[in-house]
Amino acid sequence: MIEAEALSRMEPDGRWQFQWWAVGLVGALPASEPRKKGADAGVDGFFSVVHESDGKRETFRQAIVQVKSGHVSAMHVRDLAGVIGQDKLGLFITLEEPTEPMKAAAAQAGLYHNPLMDRHYPRIQILTVAELLAGQGLNLPPRPGRERQVIGQRLQGEMEI
Repeated sequence: MIEAEALSRMEPDGRWQFQWWAVGLVGALPASEPRKKGADAGVDGFFSVVHESDGKRETFRQAIVQVKSGHVSAMHVRDLAGVIGQDKLGLFITLEEPTEPMKAAAAQAGLYHNPLMDRHYPRIQILTVAELLAGQGLNLPPRPGRERQVIGQRLQGEMEI
């Protein structure tokens, strides 16, 4: 954890290196090249989750990853809600513990219903680097390639009842 904080403070590229590293913690793709700096429109990384699947055809939803190394506030979470709109999910990764107003802003973004899993997920999730390093998993629908395994497990569970 100390190393992550030190990386985020390194000059001149520490913040961008930290963002790339944090995006990799959740298995997302970086939104830009590592040396390319500038306005990122609130998108540091992204990945897809399976929305629906009939075994032959799949539809996906995009998850947007935003990384902040410090001085986070509810405004940042509300900005992410604006970026994801109604069709996407958002992960907000931070070095700092989220404040109550940040948690409230994430909750105000609402829930996303995933037909594949027949389950609701928070539209925005806030995760700290410490939680990710401790192995806390993401509360997300399956990613492409895993949905058949997940459906099989779900069906097997229903058959055992």
